[in-house]
Amino acid sequence: MNLDPDITPEELKVFLEEAEDQIELLDKDIVRLEKEGENPDLIQEIFRMAHTLKGSSAMVGHQAMAELTHAMESLLDKIRSGDLSVSPRIIDALFFSLDAIKILKNEITSSEDSGLDIQPAILMLQEAIGGEENKQQVVEESVLTLDQDTRDNLQTALARGQYAYYLDISVDEASEWAAIRCLQCLNELARIGEVICSSPSAREIDEEKVGHNIKIILTSSEDKDTVQGMIFSITEIVGVEITSYNPEEETGSNEKSDSEEQSAVENVSQAAEKSTIRKIKAIQQESSQNLQSVKVDVKVLDNLMNIVEELVIDRSNISQVGKMLEAKYSGDKIVQQLAQTSDHIIKVINELQESIMRVRMVPIGTIFSRFPRMVRDLAQTQRKKIDFIVAGEDTELDRSLIEQVRDPLIHLLRNAVDHGIEPSEKRKAANKPETAVIYLTAEREQSHIVITVEDDGGGISADRIRESAVKKGFLSAEQAESLSDSEAINLIFKAGLSTAKKTSDVSGRGVGLDIVRANVENLSGSVLLDTKPGRGSKFTIRLPLTVAIVQGLLVTVGGTIYVLPLASVIETLALKPGDIYTIRKKEIIRRMDNLIPIVRLNATFNSQVESPENSADKGVIIVAKAGKSMVGLIVDSLMEPQEIVVKSLGKYMGEIAGIAGATILGDGRVALILDVVSLVKIVAHEDGEKIGQGPHLVPKLTGAGV
Repeated sequence: MNLDPDITPEELKVFLEEAEDQIELLDKDIVRLEKEGENPDLIQEIFRMAHTLKGSSAMVGHQAMAELTHAMESLLDKIRSGDLSVSPRIIDALFFSLDAIKILKNEITSSEDSGLDIQPAILMLQEAIGGEENKQQVVEESVLTLDQDTRDNLQTALARGQYAYYLDISVDEASEWAAIRCLQCLNELARIGEVICSSPSAREIDEEKVGHNIKIILTSSEDKDTVQGMIFSITEIVGVEITSYNPEEETGSNEKSDSEEQSAVENVSQAAEKSTIRKIKAIQQESSQNLQSVKVDVKVLDNLMNIVEELVIDRSNISQVGKMLEAKYSGDKIVQQLAQTSDHIIKVINELQESIMRVRMVPIGTIFSRFPRMVRDLAQTQRKKIDFIVAGEDTELDRSLIEQVRDPLIHLLRNAVDHGIEPSEKRKAANKPETAVIYLTAEREQSHIVITVEDDGGGISADRIRESAVKKGFLSAEQAESLSDSEAINLIFKAGLSTAKKTSDVSGRGVGLDIVRANVENLSGSVLLDTKPGRGSKFTIRLPLTVAIVQGLLVTVGGTIYVLPLASVIETLALKPGDIYTIRKKEIIRRMDNLIPIVRLNATFNSQVESPENSADKGVIIVAKAGKSMVGLIVDSLMEPQEIVVKSLGKYMGEIAGIAGATILGDGRVALILDVVSLVKIVAHEDGEKIGQGPHLVPKLTGAGV
C-alpha cells in the first residue's frame, strides 16, 4: 500500500470518513439494484458513488483502490448506457469488488498492507461485462479553444500577476489506467493553481473518452519547475512539455486599437467581478453545507457528556441549597438575588444538556444499512427468496446505545432467515408466497425507541418448546403441561433451549436468544416475542433513547433512598386496607382488568430498619412496567422526581440483581437505581429466593397481568 506522501493526516481522515459513507451506501444500494434493476436514478447514484471513490482514492495515491473502482465504474457505465442489464452475475461481481474495497480501506486504517490481489475482482467485473471492453474513441487532439467565460478567468489570473502555462502531458502507452492518470493530473494541478481548461475535459475523462495524452491550460503562482515536478510525481507519466501561454497568440494578432484596449480593460474588470461573485457563491454554499452537517470526534462528545453529567449533579445541588436558603432567610435581598442567579444557571445547564443530548443522537439507519447485504447473502446460502423491508431508519438513538443493539439484531435476523422462514417447497404447500418477507422497523414512543424484527415464516410452536424443555431437563412433563402457550413461548429465551431439529452454520432458534435478552436488558430495555404457528414471529425490542441521564422518581424504603426510572412508572397509589389480595400465597392488587403481583421492597432488599410498609395497609404502591409485564412495588414514601445521572456500580461490586446502577443526589448522597426488569422477574419464575441471593424464581400468578 503506497499513499501520496504529501497527504496530510487531516486530508486522510476526511478521505476515510467519506469512503466509509460511500461504501455503506454502495452496500445498501447494490442490494436495491438487485431488486430494482431498471431504476435509472439508482443506477446513476451507484455510478456516482463508484466514481467518487475512484477520484478520491486516486487523489490520496491508493492505486489499487483507484484501479478497482475504475473497473466497477466501467461496468456500471455499461448498465447506465443500456448496453447491459442487471443480472445475478453482475450483482455478485459488484459485491465481490466492494468487499475487496473494504479490505483496501482497512489497510489505511490499520496501516498494514493486506497483500490483497485485486486482479480476481477486476477479472470478475470484466467477465460480467462480457470480455475486455472496447476502448473509447480517443478524442481529437487539437489546440485548446477558449470561450469568453474561460478567457475572462484567464485574464483575471494574469491581472493578479499569476503565470499561465500550456501543458502537454503524456501517459505511458502501456497503461490501462489512462483516465485515472489524467484525472490525477487535474487534481494535482488544482492544488497549486486553477485549471482553466483541458482536452480531454473532466467530463470526457469521466466518460472514458480519453487517450494517453492530456493538454491543460493552468494559471498558478508556482514556477515551471515546481509544476513539472508535481506532474512527474504521478505514476505512469512519461512526458511533460510546459510553455508559457499567451491567450492573444491564439487569435493570431497582438495588435489592438485604443478602443479594443479600453474594452479589454473593461473585460478584465467584469471578469474579475464575475470571478468574485462565483467565489462568494461557492463560499456561501460551502458554509451552508457546513452548517447542516459538522463531524465531531466521538471523544469530544463523550467528554462533553461527562461535563454535562457533572453539571446535572451540581444543578440538583444548587436547586436544593437555594431552597434551604430561602426557607432559612426568607425575604433577604441577597438570598433572592442568589436565587435569581441560581435559576438562570439552572436554565443554561438545561439548555446545554438538551443540546448535547441532541448532538449525541444518531439515526439508527447507521446500523440498519448493514443488514440488507447480510440478509441477502444468508438468503442465497439458504436458497430462500426473501424480501427484506426496512422502515424507520431516521429514528434516532443515543450513540452509546447504537452499536450495542447491533448484535441482538444480527441474532434475530439470522434466526429469521435460517429457521423462521420456511423452504420454498414448504411455503408453496402451505399456500404462501414463495418469496418470504422480513420486516425491520424502528419508531419512537415518547422516551423510548421500539425496534421490531418480524417475519411471515412458520412461527414457533409452543408444544415443541414444551417438548424441548422437558427433553433437556428444564421442566418436568407436568410443569410443562401446566404452562400457557404464552408462558411456554417465552421459555425460548432460556440459554440452551432450541427447537431446531438440526444445527446450521447460520443460527438456530433459541441459540443466542438468551444473549439477545441479556444484552437488551443491560441497556435497560426489554424484548418480547409474539408468534403464531404457520404465520410468523415478531420480536419487539424496547429501549430508552439514552441511558446516561434519565428522569427518576425518588422513593424511600426502610430509611434508604432509591430511584425508579420515571419512564417505567404507570401510576402511584396510596395503600389502603383491603387493596391487597392473596392468591396462592402471593400478594396482588387489582387494577382495571389486571391482577398485578406485589413486591415489598423492604423485604426484598432485606432492610433491617422498621418502616411503615411492614404493615399490610401502609405505604405507597408504585405500578411499574417492563415490556408488557407489570409489578406493584410497595415503598414507604415518595420524593420529588428529578433528573439523575446513571453511573455503573463498577467491576468490583459486579452485577446486583434488582439494581441497575447508582446516582449521586444533589446533597452528595448516593442512591441506588432500581431495575424494573429484575423486579418483574421476582414474580415471573419459580422459587421465592430474594433478589441479591441468587436466582429469583417465583411461579407466575394465574390470571395476573404479567
